[in-house]
Amino acid sequence: MTTSNAAEAAAPVDAPSSYRWVIVSQLWLHQILTQGMPTAISVLLIRLQADLDFGTVEAGWLGSARFAGQLLVFPASFLIIRFAPTRLYGLLLLSIGLAPIAGGWASSYVVLFVAQIVFSLGFSLSQVPASLMRSRWIPPRELATVWGIGNAMTAVGQSAMLFGIPLVAGALGGWRGVMIVVGCLSLAAAVLWWCTARERPLASAVSSPSRGFEALRRREFYILGFATVGGGTAYTSSILFLPKYLADDRGMSLIVAGSVTAALPLAGLLANLTSGLLSDRIGLRKVFIWPAGLVLPPLYYLAFSDLPVPWLVGVVFLVGYFAWLPFPVLTSIPFELAGIRPTEVAVGQALVNALLGIGIILGPVLVGQVAVAAGSLHAGLLTLVALPLLFTVGCLWLPETGSRARRNAS
Repeated sequence: MTTSNAAEAAAPVDAPSSYRWVIVSQLWLHQILTQGMPTAISVLLIRLQADLDFGTVEAGWLGSARFAGQLLVFPASFLIIRFAPTRLYGLLLLSIGLAPIAGGWASSYVVLFVAQIVFSLGFSLSQVPASLMRSRWIPPRELATVWGIGNAMTAVGQSAMLFGIPLVAGALGGWRGVMIVVGCLSLAAAVLWWCTARERPLASAVSSPSRGFEALRRREFYILGFATVGGGTAYTSSILFLPKYLADDRGMSLIVAGSVTAALPLAGLLANLTSGLLSDRIGLRKVFIWPAGLVLPPLYYLAFSDLPVPWLVGVVFLVGYFAWLPFPVLTSIPFELAGIRPTEVAVGQALVNALLGIGIILGPVLVGQVAVAAGSLHAGLLTLVALPLLFTVGCLWLPETGSRARRNAS
């Protein structure tokens, strides 16, 4: 396996290549497929517990294991950026495919837990070479659009898996068949990647090699992590606890509670398809970030109130839309920072993802602890209301990196 330093110093043409869509479309496909194992564990948790004989505490640890890789991706990124991203990404895809197959054959909770950790590591670490490939294949004017569509594919994956996994489990006779099918689909995608993916360094990248440490001196990554933790933690904790709150505190059936909660990823699909495209069209980034921080706190408060169901669906939809709205832009900004190398982008994004991972892990814990102390899940959910303000606060220090700002600076 070759290192990326030599590739980064090479000098190919910078003009966009039509082959970029072969790469990008597969990255989108992988974002759908990687929803399979976590969603299968979530949807089929009751069957898993009955078959492997584990309780609620172990189920919580199994859920947290999904995010274990987020905590390791930042320190590992300094090593990962030294390798050719396309080949390394292909190897990590293999681990993503093998993990659910191993989980499907699990004879005990421990085996399933380890398989979930392996999946998390493969998925989280794969985001570093994926970031390098985006730097090398996608022109700046398309970045937010590509990120938006990619995030939309995540929402599509969540919705498709939530609908399809119970059907597949019924057809195959249980959760084991589902896990094996999910793994085989991912392995097929990995084979396709190995057959079609190419390396492509960019001439516009600074020619001197970089080990990524320069990213630690860029305050923008800390600001992006600061903003992302607020919005991401509030959303992921809400989508986890909202069905239980609606069922237990509001007396809704599980079907109604699930239908209301489903408005979150549905709205996210719309937000991701529009935010990145509009941002690229008008050449501005920050205008798609700071308004969300002002709008979301009252929307979250209303979502956790006693609104009638029709009104509640509308409010939850708006929560999902504005919660997702900033993310295609936030993930595009690192690629547009002045004088930045692709390896610095990869390390910087790994830092942002690590901070987000901490929030995603601690957010549900905070909600649960407050709920137990107050005797009400409603009180726990209210601790999330103010977190999206970090979108707005972060924008006070973030530079405007859209094409309009770059034209004015040149």
